[in-house]
Amino acid sequence: MNKIFQFKITLNESKPLIWRRIQVESDTTFLELHIAIQLAMGWTNSHLFEFMDREKTFCLPNEEDTLFDKEKLNAYEERIENYFKEAGDEITYLYDFGDSWEHQVVLEKTIPMQKDMKYPVCMAGAMNCPCEDSGGLNGFYEKLEIIKDEHHPEYRETITWLGKKYDPFLFDIDKANKQLAKTTTFLKEMFE
Repeated sequence: MNKIFQFKITLNESKPLIWRRIQVESDTTFLELHIAIQLAMGWTNSHLFEFMDREKTFCLPNEEDTLFDKEKLNAYEERIENYFKEAGDEITYLYDFGDSWEHQVVLEKTIPMQKDMKYPVCMAGAMNCPCEDSGGLNGFYEKLEIIKDEHHPEYRETITWLGKKYDPFLFDIDKANKQLAKTTTFLKEMFE
């Protein structure tokens, strides 16, 4: 029976912190961890990603890649149990190389699998995920400032782009778990 890894994923430099706590099976691949983070955070998997530390990078193979300073490993094949060994182990997760959404992924603990629990699962979190393609954290925070002022020249355009119902303080754990329940379907669609 697999063990369960509990991770805390924090969007670096977000204030207040945007984070999620998820549990995944220990034999999860880095690609599957990427999908779990995408679904728990609220991202749309519209951009490239990589996991990296000082020595290794886990990503999808790319023939055009010209960076050779780190060992590149296939995220589709590499399993997290071979990298994360004890509580406190961490790795950086980068999503969207343009906006550079950088996350810290920290193994909080390893626990036994519960028979009645479906994995991956989100256990907790805070704050809404930034909107895709908003220019990184600086661009996102600029947009949040704009929508505070109905007289700002970019107010209408920004509120339309963000959506009138967008609430940066909202984190809906039920929605995150409904999304995580689609992990298998999401992975199949990725490779069709």
